[in-house]
Parts: sequence; structure tokens; C-alpha cells
Amino acid sequence: MDLEVIRNIQKKIKSSEMLLVFDKAEIFYILKKYVDGITLAIFNDEILCLTSNMIKSQVIKLISGIKIISAEGIEQQLKSLNRKIKILLLNNNVSIDMYDRLKKKYKIKYSKIISELRMIKNNSEIKSIRQASVITLKILNLAIQNIRCETTEIEVKNYILKKCLDFGVEPSFEPIVAFDENTAYPHHISSEKRFSRKSFVMIDMGCKVDGYCSDVTRMFFVEAAPLVKFYYKKLLELQKKLISMCLVGTKVANIDNFARKFCRRLNIENNYLHTTGHSLGIEIHEMPRISIKDKTVLKEGMVITIEPGIYFDNESSFLSDFNNSKYNIKNFGLRKEDVVLIEKKGPQVLTN
Repeated sequence: MDLEVIRNIQKKIKSSEMLLVFDKAEIFYILKKYVDGITLAIFNDEILCLTSNMIKSQVIKLISGIKIISAEGIEQQLKSLNRKIKILLLNNNVSIDMYDRLKKKYKIKYSKIISELRMIKNNSEIKSIRQASVITLKILNLAIQNIRCETTEIEVKNYILKKCLDFGVEPSFEPIVAFDENTAYPHHISSEKRFSRKSFVMIDMGCKVDGYCSDVTRMFFVEAAPLVKFYYKKLLELQKKLISMCLVGTKVANIDNFARKFCRRLNIENNYLHTTGHSLGIEIHEMPRISIKDKTVLKEGMVITIEPGIYFDNESSFLSDFNNSKYNIKNFGLRKEDVVLIEKKGPQVLTN
């Protein structure tokens, strides 16, 4: 249990309010462990654990330092609290069914208390993300060294998953391994596509240390095709500039906007298919998104990814200008992703 986190949450709760926490990631943020079948009820002066009679004895073994209230159903659990509640605070992840049940008895207000606190990582969280990033790079390098002619995408993906076990970590998400034309799909599902002597490779992967994620994307062997190499150099130029913009006080919208303007000058704005990055921590995607639609301003302690990507398919009219058929390239994608810590002195890349 993280007492500092609990105090920070309670400071934002008024005496007439109660924050109900259902979300597994938010429960982990508070308890520093995953516990199924519970809800946390947080007041400005107390924190309680709500659960069913069936699993109460199991929950008691997993949680210490918090009073446990058991009853069948959330309504009975809240009734057992014997506290006057004027406003019930919920995050927007609560199910429609749960919302409908609770609004019959309580005035409900949506709250971003925990999600906003999670945007700023403390030293312990940063240490875990840093360690996860180091291990991710080690596994990535081993994976690329293990690729041979006729190796399939699935074989590389399974190798990565095995190495995660060897290093005693779990993957942050299902690794993406793409060869050649499959790199054109940002969320490609690894297939039986085989590596050849002229292939180029995209790998997007991450792992967790103490429940905190890393996330890295790398391209390999891009020099095999001049067209791919040309655009990859442009992408590296763009990412370097974007990382330099990751300063305290910068609007994340400005970072994403710069990337889109950069691509516009190359006449490939329509090939920039996703946002420029995202925060990460307990979950692989957290607030803020590095998007022109996000109003967040970067603060010290935030950890974000910077991952510009460009993707071309058969309908990309510019390909003919490069005599595409000469290089036997019909479609391809390029992405480079790094984890960046926002510090007063400037951005620190954790995935170098």
C-alpha cells in the first residue's frame, strides 16, 4: 500500500464526498498489488475495502492496514459504511450497469483525481520504468540477433515472449513483429511471413517491472531498400526534434502538431496515421496522449513515449515518383518509439 498516494488522493476529496475505485489499474496504483473482487472507498480521512462475503477471508490475507467491509452487492456494502455521502466520485471507466445502480441513491460526479495524479511519476515508479526499458532493449537486441533467413514473424514474437520469461518479466502487450510490407500496418498481427536476405523489420515491444511498463519500437535493415532508407532518415530527424520539444511547460498538442506539419512539408501528412505518443506507467496507454486534441502541459515527472510513424500502402500516389517497382516495394511503414522522462533540465530518453 502506498501511503503517499493515498494522502495525495485524500487531499483532493471534500468532506461530503466519497471516491469509489473499481478500476484494476487504479487499485494497483494505491495498493501496489492486483486484488480481484474488491472496490476501494476513499474519504478525505479514511480508506476502506469493499468486498463480498465469499472472498473476504482471501482478501484479508492479501490486504493489510485497511478496514474491510463485506456484504453482497455494492449497495449493501455502501449501506454498511454508516456514513453520510452527498457526492459519489467515479472515474469514467465505471460500467453503465454500475452507474445506473448507484445513481438511484447517490449524486454522482465524474472524477479524474487518480488519473491526473498518475500522470506524475515518483522516483520509485520512474526506477521501475527505467529498469523495464533496459530489459526491453536487451531482449530486443537478442531477438534481432536471432533472426535468420526463413525465420517467421511468429517465431520472433515467441522468442521475445520466451526471453521475457527468462528475464523474469511479463510483456507490457503482445509484441508486434512485422517484416517488409507488413510494416505498413501499425497494429500488425505477427504472421507466418518469412524473413529474407532483403527484408527489413519492425519490432514494437515492452515489458513490466514491478507492474510498470516500457514500450519501444525499432526498425532494422532499412538500408536494404533505398526508398525505405530515405524516409527512415526523415523519420529519425523528426523524432529527434520532437524529443527536444519535450520540455516542462510545453503543450503536448504542439508536439503532435509539429509532427504533422513536418509530414505536410514532405507531402505525406495523410500517411501519419496515429498520435505522436502517449504516457505510460501501470498501463501501456495512460494520460496524456501526445495529440493535437489533448490540452495537457508537460510537467516534471511525466513519462511519455515519442513514436512518430508513417505508413504507405498501394494507393500512395507518391510511390511512382521513386520508381517503386525497381525496389520491389508495394507498401511499408516506419516507426521509432522511445520512452522519455520529463525533467527540469530537459528530456531524458530512458530507451537509449
